[in-house]
Amino acid sequence: MPVQCSLKTIFFRVDASVSIGTGHLSRCKNLARFLKSRGCRILFLCRDHSDSLHQSLLDSDFEYLTLPRRSSGLLSETDSSYLGWLGCSEEQDANDCWELIKTRSTLVPDFIVVDHYAISSIWERRISSYWSSAKLLAIDDLANRYHCVDFLIDSGRLGSSGDSGYQDLLDKHVVTLFGPFFSLLTSDYLELRQGSSTRHRLGRILVFFGGVDSSNVTLVALQALLESNLQGINVDVVLGNSAPHLNQVKAFVSQIAGWKLHIGMPSLAPLVNEADLALGAGGVHSWERACLGLPAITTPVADNQLDLLAGLSTCGAITTITQSKSSDLLTSFCEQLETLQGAHSQLSDMSEAAFILLDGYGVNRVAALMLGIIQPVFLRPACDRDLGLYFWWCNDPTVRQSSLQVSSITLEEHKEWFMGSLRSSLALLRLLVDSDGLPLGQIRFVRTENDLNRVVVSFSIDRLFRGQGLASKLLNLGLSDLARTWRDVAEVKAYVKCGNEPSARVFLSTGFQEQASPKLGLRYFLKPLRS
Repeated sequence: MPVQCSLKTIFFRVDASVSIGTGHLSRCKNLARFLKSRGCRILFLCRDHSDSLHQSLLDSDFEYLTLPRRSSGLLSETDSSYLGWLGCSEEQDANDCWELIKTRSTLVPDFIVVDHYAISSIWERRISSYWSSAKLLAIDDLANRYHCVDFLIDSGRLGSSGDSGYQDLLDKHVVTLFGPFFSLLTSDYLELRQGSSTRHRLGRILVFFGGVDSSNVTLVALQALLESNLQGINVDVVLGNSAPHLNQVKAFVSQIAGWKLHIGMPSLAPLVNEADLALGAGGVHSWERACLGLPAITTPVADNQLDLLAGLSTCGAITTITQSKSSDLLTSFCEQLETLQGAHSQLSDMSEAAFILLDGYGVNRVAALMLGIIQPVFLRPACDRDLGLYFWWCNDPTVRQSSLQVSSITLEEHKEWFMGSLRSSLALLRLLVDSDGLPLGQIRFVRTENDLNRVVVSFSIDRLFRGQGLASKLLNLGLSDLARTWRDVAEVKAYVKCGNEPSARVFLSTGFQEQASPKLGLRYFLKPLRS
């Protein structure tokens, strides 16, 4: 499945403007930055609109070409279909991409990444006819149109791999990358995550409703903070250079001690990490907050954020306000702030719920799928922050089918098992990671107090990286680690559900011998570690 990187060329088709916002381009830049670090050549293709922002956002970082303006201005949305975001038909846009590349460059893409609400299978089929050897990857979060691609990312689908939202919108061969573990964040979120703490009290608040915030929700949130009369609270406010209400917000913030306006920040990670609560919207920033365990009071600034914020609210990571009138929104912000001001337990519960949603390796996962994992691989011990990752893995449909308990595991069940195993002297939990730290799979050894010389082993590989020989590497590395850690272990036992031939082959290839099984429906394998 993965392609080994040998200076791959990757095109990104994405737009940014005051009308469209900057979120699409931001997440594409995050992926592009990582791909560039692995030796890929990156080229952005962006349409010229009357309010375009891509020039200022890309100029110093990436090579880009600007597609010609095809209308007098950005067309208005029709029936919430976003068709006007191109300013022309999909066929015309694909043709413009081809003509622009053909006249200015001899580049042939290995991958084409498209992140655009106005682009569907119509554009994708046309672009594939121009560059037939290129693989297509779409980034979407609407599930409202057909896609003709090889890979599709929708990090907002909290149902993960079992999600059926695209069931009739994709061909069967499409590799789907659903859920927050595929969120495309900058590397500084990953770097800060291990040291980020659960929030317990309000001391610092981050206000960010997108780089543009054309509806000026920022000002409403700031008014609510002022009216709530929170004592000893510092406030960080973030807007982009092109935000239409920037001067109004700047004047408001400048009057209050302890409040600071940040304009055009390359990354919000330091502010997210320092904050105890955020006032914000949906989109990519939802995953930035969650990665660092930041609770939030949110309100949607676009219709496509409604389902995402509702899902995050159900998970307990945020509270959501759906009022549209500024006066109602102001009142609701004040009420929520008053509730959280003294509710330390609620704040910490929200923070822990956020931490579980993702691990910050989304960019690495997508890049590994496109270019291959970074060798060599090794083991590391599991830790508290891996709770959500193990939960995601254990509810993978293939893992459940291979287990005795085929039904999904609840978070409560999983948390009790995981934290108990992590603290137990009778269990070893290890993760297989590549040289960049990307988790690829897990192995665990368990023994009982009345039989310390024998352990039971089980393992799983992330579905994206199966079939690459990683299971044998994981098992061999795990056995070596086991022998070093528990020197008194004499035998390792393994139980494999009947019909799970891949796992059985892995055990046999690493020196296990199959024995008569004492358990119905399971095959039994045994390996002596010492005579």
